[in-house]
Amino acid sequence: MKRVIRTPRPITPTVLALILAALALSVSGAPRAELVVHDSHDALYRFPFGAVEAGTPVRLRISTGAGDFERVLLTLQDTQVGLWREQEMEPVGTVSEDNRKFWETTLTVPRPTIASYHFILHTEEDRWFYGNASELGGPGRFGRAVPPGYQLTVYVPGFTTPDWLKQATIYQIFPDRFRSSDAGSLKVALERGFRGPWPAEVRTWDQLPDNPREQGANPDYDGDGIWNNDFFGGDLQGIIDSLDYLESLGVTALYLNPIFESPSNHRYDTADYETIDRVLGTEEDFAQLADEARERGMHIILDGVFNHVSDDSRYFDRYGKWPEDVGAYAFWASVYDFARQEEISEAD
Repeated sequence: MKRVIRTPRPITPTVLALILAALALSVSGAPRAELVVHDSHDALYRFPFGAVEAGTPVRLRISTGAGDFERVLLTLQDTQVGLWREQEMEPVGTVSEDNRKFWETTLTVPRPTIASYHFILHTEEDRWFYGNASELGGPGRFGRAVPPGYQLTVYVPGFTTPDWLKQATIYQIFPDRFRSSDAGSLKVALERGFRGPWPAEVRTWDQLPDNPREQGANPDYDGDGIWNNDFFGGDLQGIIDSLDYLESLGVTALYLNPIFESPSNHRYDTADYETIDRVLGTEEDFAQLADEARERGMHIILDGVFNHVSDDSRYFDRYGKWPEDVGAYAFWASVYDFARQEEISEAD
């Protein structure tokens, strides 16, 4: 058998530089990542836990290896207004068993907001970051890159939640898909149509919801290729007719996805906050639902979406369906039309 002797490849300057950098880190004592810890669910690191009333002092701690860092900063962002600030953390003690050092600061947010925080850890010549590793909080992530922040919810002083909610059995209802009373809601949906010039699509209870992704891929596809315009005809009267059933399940609260006027089946793109969606019923139907739920000891929670509206709404009116209102689209269209007519540039 012929013996093959392989000669080692020469070390390139790039590889050599990486090796020397790694050796330098090991000699100089790189930060021990396993000792860098902040856990937003643990009172040792964050107290009090969870949302806090505006003006409440919140104690925050982070542990590191003793001697690994010269300075630690807490960085806080007020996400509602985009303001940032940095706050020094003070060393408060060392745990001799595992050679950990604790850093602490107290944070006070004076007004209701959603705040976000992470940590910046400085060595003599470098800096590292520690922040949130998941949307649920808990132990975080240590590294070179700026991480996502931990959320700190700050609420209005004196705010309390109702006692009935704390032990409630809540049943969530997506109105269009819950139950139809056969009161003609599908006819109303067809008459109203969908956003802009697009039609509504009606489907029967034995059909699957329209999935436009199947168009061209599934030979049995029977939809129209438009998202969120398929209606099954669920309505408020259908919920009223089901209250005895819901009561038998032990339900004490109904959580209704949006019921305000909207062109879509999910109704998260509100068209009019002052009107019950005509496909679902009337204000009288809603009053009856509230009365009959109350008789059974049930509460009703409404899902309200107030940070955006539909482009086919009285507030925006992209398609000119609301002649009695001046929507934002029509208003700014008139401004731009006037500017073009008068040859006024944006700079002017």
